[in-house]
Amino acid sequence: LAGAIALIAGLIIWNLWNTIPSAPQSVARVVIPLPSTAPLEVETWRPAVALSPDGTRLVYVANRGGKKQLYLRQMDQLDATPIPGTEGGHSPFFAPDGQSVGFVVGNELKKVSVSGGVPQILASVPPVTRGASWGPDDTIIFTTDPNGGLVRILAIGNTPPPDAFSNAPPYSMGGQILTRPDPTKGEYSHRWPQFLPGGKAVLFTIDTGGSFDDARIAVLSLETGKTDVLFDGGTNPRYSPTGHIVFCRAGALLAVPFDLERLERTGDPVTVIDGILMEPGGAAHFTFSDDGSLAYVPGGMLVLDRKLVWVNRQGEVEPLPAEPREYENLSLSPNGKQVAVIIRDGSNYDVWISDVARGSLSRLTFHPQEELAPIWTPDGKQVTFASEMAGSFPTLWWRPADGSGSQEILLERKEGMARFPTSWSPDGQTLAFNISTGTETGSTDIWMLPREGEGEPWVFLDTEFDETGAMFSPNGRLLAYMSNETGRDEVYIQPFSVAGPRGKQQVSVSGCGEPVWAPDGRDLFYRNGDRIMAVAIETEPELSVGTPRTLFEGRFLALGDEVGSTYDISPDGQRFLMIKREQDLVPTELIVILNWFEELKRLVPTP
Repeated sequence: LAGAIALIAGLIIWNLWNTIPSAPQSVARVVIPLPSTAPLEVETWRPAVALSPDGTRLVYVANRGGKKQLYLRQMDQLDATPIPGTEGGHSPFFAPDGQSVGFVVGNELKKVSVSGGVPQILASVPPVTRGASWGPDDTIIFTTDPNGGLVRILAIGNTPPPDAFSNAPPYSMGGQILTRPDPTKGEYSHRWPQFLPGGKAVLFTIDTGGSFDDARIAVLSLETGKTDVLFDGGTNPRYSPTGHIVFCRAGALLAVPFDLERLERTGDPVTVIDGILMEPGGAAHFTFSDDGSLAYVPGGMLVLDRKLVWVNRQGEVEPLPAEPREYENLSLSPNGKQVAVIIRDGSNYDVWISDVARGSLSRLTFHPQEELAPIWTPDGKQVTFASEMAGSFPTLWWRPADGSGSQEILLERKEGMARFPTSWSPDGQTLAFNISTGTETGSTDIWMLPREGEGEPWVFLDTEFDETGAMFSPNGRLLAYMSNETGRDEVYIQPFSVAGPRGKQQVSVSGCGEPVWAPDGRDLFYRNGDRIMAVAIETEPELSVGTPRTLFEGRFLALGDEVGSTYDISPDGQRFLMIKREQDLVPTELIVILNWFEELKRLVPTP
């Protein structure tokens, strides 16, 4: 009897103990300083930080000596370490088990184990893809291109998953199309997806073509294929286990109650944190884990005003009179008096012409989609560029530089092939351009387009690797280009011939980007991180390459994985036209809030 009484008493006490609500955990804010030698790399439209679902690991993109890479910090450790094989990577996101990280480098979507190993290629993607999410069914949803929709693949590789969308057309780069932007509804692209718990629906952002403060937050049911717009005004939606959608607007973090079962919002947005770093391309640099830890980059709304500047061979900077704008890439006219430059306004990219001496700016293209990679014809009369005017895959166009006449297409669009111009031959008869084929190898190849007659485009260099940035030498006899055949981009040169490539020589020795010839053809320049390198090129009695030397060093806008060029050289070969930020943002810290969900529930109660 005594034992029974004790047992009953114990059960009563146990039940009472478990009905007493546990005290909320204390919220704590921690600043994580980053080494000055490897600050955070903040790039337009690319999220830079990711927390593992259990909150024990933080991955971020850092820049060491002008070269970016993913870094891993165990939250119980003081230091972060680079993740091997992620050089050039960006846009990290975790697998549901936290053991692998997905990321994008070049035009490849990859994954790598946090414990080490060789990264695995999952899919070929345009280098301008925006966001990805890894679901509980081991599929990944990502954005296809700047003006495309959402696509899903298996996390084991370039294979479409079986699902309710089996009747959907296959995505040209592997995978299965889930959404397509509807221009009749003012939709330009679908970006930054996130799986909801259970993997039956996904949140994403609808780009409406202007500021991302005016974008739409939507939810897609993966069971029915139906998309519903939840509200206007925000970007980068994320679901919190507290029953909220958290998103960004104007550099602030907001939250709105959300019914996960009905996929409906149940309240109005409330600001919960000010000063989240957000850039005009819509990427917001915050992340949180399922256990309630939040990490973000402080800074608020980022202003990307940049200046066009001359930089001489000693590294001395002289600003041009053109007003600060969001300059992206450029090309100097053959006489050095004008510059064709891409200016971004929200999610819109257009070609503008600036008078170098007076600083005037006149707009050359007006299409609401993206124009990129402007280059001049050798006679200085036309500007060639890539445009999506004919569809979601960019192709080759040109227009007279004085704005007369209309834009003309040079090569008809083809589904699954993105084309970008890189260089005209000195006689103006041949255009070198890149094709991102979207094949299983994910390679980017060098092609040639004859200007006159009915000449068909022909392939100059097609391998399993990426060959990009082909530049004709001033005499037209050599072609410089980049290839990642060694595992990283290096500059190569070889004789140009209609018979195809022959006798290549490697120019760079420790990674590179954006080769540009000196006007006299005796030097080849390229970028190595923040350094402009110069290499002497001799053609007589035979082709020979000198030792790379540093010309000057400075933090100017670099190309990264985009297309086009961010610098050019004056006709006299003494100055470089470059792009410099008005305020060079180099984040050196992250803020982590522990038990942040307690604060979220207090600020935004759910029904």
